[in-house]
Amino acid sequence: MELSPSSSGFRSQFDFVGVLIDTTQPDVAANLGGVSGGGLWKVYVFKGANGSNQTVKVLAGLAFWQDPRNSSLLIRCHGPQV
Repeated sequence: MELSPSSSGFRSQFDFVGVLIDTTQPDVAANLGGVSGGGLWKVYVFKGANGSNQTVKVLAGLAFWQDPRNSSLLIRCHGPQV
């Protein structure tokens, strides 16, 4: 599943990133309570020199709040402006 920031902003020295998650997808929980403090990761996938898939993972933020919205969740994170 690919997730993209749905919103970003800046307020009082803090950067915010919102990620909208479609909870109707298979194996996606309808509630992500308890993820506060969990990481928001950027994962770059590319072909390596030998042709195999390579990844680079970068910590981009920390989740702190969720907002249910119909069949999705908005997860608000502290993180860099996008």
